[in-house]
Amino acid sequence: AEGQQLELARGKRLGVEILTDLLTRHRDETDSAVATAMLEDLDAAVLRFTKVLPRDYAAVLETRQTAISEGLDPDGDVTWARIMEVTGG
Repeated sequence: AEGQQLELARGKRLGVEILTDLLTRHRDETDSAVATAMLEDLDAAVLRFTKVLPRDYAAVLETRQTAISEGLDPDGDVTWARIMEVTGG
């Protein structure tokens, strides 16, 4: 939406690897039963979290990932032109 400064990501866009690492570290350091249960059913646990990103930062990450999937240099001129376009820079 116009004026929206943050992007909210849920589910697969959340970053399952990061969440798994955080839950594992929390469980290991605190012996948390909640973290243990979440790790046992990670698919359900992921749905309980929301990742909050600045809108422009999320656009940059997506643009760079698209460039990589297209075989482009994520730091190249074409990618930077796209980044400037999506961020209004």
